[in-house]
Amino acid sequence: MTAKIEPPKFHLTTCHDNNSMILQFVLFELLKAFEELYKIEHSISEVKLTPTNKLSKSDRVHLHSIASSLAKLMGNTSKNVRITAWTINDGVLAKLKNYCSYFANNLDPDSANGAALLRISDQAWTIGLESLELNRTAQQVPSRGSPNVLGLKTTFERLKTKLLRLAKVVANICTEFHEDENVLFFLLRHREELDRAIKKGFVSKLFSQMFPNGLKKVERILKKKYSSRGFEHLIPVITQKLSELDMAQQ
Repeated sequence: MTAKIEPPKFHLTTCHDNNSMILQFVLFELLKAFEELYKIEHSISEVKLTPTNKLSKSDRVHLHSIASSLAKLMGNTSKNVRITAWTINDGVLAKLKNYCSYFANNLDPDSANGAALLRISDQAWTIGLESLELNRTAQQVPSRGSPNVLGLKTTFERLKTKLLRLAKVVANICTEFHEDENVLFFLLRHREELDRAIKKGFVSKLFSQMFPNGLKKVERILKKKYSSRGFEHLIPVITQKLSELDMAQQ
């Protein structure tokens, strides 16, 4: 069973200008987006259609499952609410887009990473809207109709491509936080989830880029900074997570 992903314990109103904290929110929402996307991928692969290219009863169950994940990705998807940029603002992709915007706004206006965050997160959200409409249309197709399942699958593949591209930008940004204990600890705690969601060895590669001479420096940074803040109880956890990362890198 996949462990529940816990969000960073911060409140945005107190950290909108702290990119270390916002970056953790970006990573958290990115993980949640991939989690729902992979559920959707599984469900769409199970839609087989009948020999006459119609939806079977089982297919409709899978489309309903897709709708459930899309509701988490896109927020308020009530059939009575018109889908607009201001009604769909509480889903994972909207939060991801907003956090990317908060982060980018704290960067230099000419920052390539900032521009990429804004562009790709907005594109992912827009594709999410397309998926929402396609899935809703597919569910409403009469039994004698032929749903555009291929179009739905293609749209989700586009969304996955955008999220992976966004993850690459976020990884580049993470390397700039190699002295930030909170970002480093977040990556360590969520290594397995990030590796499953993005790519096997994602976190290991990231730490190798930040610390080419090994993990001893990471250990010194984390233990020194958390101890100075009175969080000595985290030292055993840090030791364990670094040991797990070291084993994963071998």
